[in-house]
Amino acid sequence: MNGHNGRGYALYGGKYTGQGGLFGTVNKTGIVENLAFIGTDFSPASGQSAGIAQKFYGRLEKLYFFEREAATSAFALD
Repeated sequence: MNGHNGRGYALYGGKYTGQGGLFGTVNKTGIVENLAFIGTDFSPASGQSAGIAQKFYGRLEKLYFFEREAATSAFALD
């Protein structure tokens, strides 16, 4: 995968506990950017990995992580 531009959107909730993470593999030219995670659970199951990607060789830019209680209903990513 070459990456993902979230365009300022947010993922609310969700549980990513399996192997592979949200984006699987991101190659060395890939960029995951402009995305917020609100109340999202990245807890792996026993013996597995979970998170942004299982294999990540690229860059992360402008990612935001909030607990559900701390997030407001209006915010903007620049």
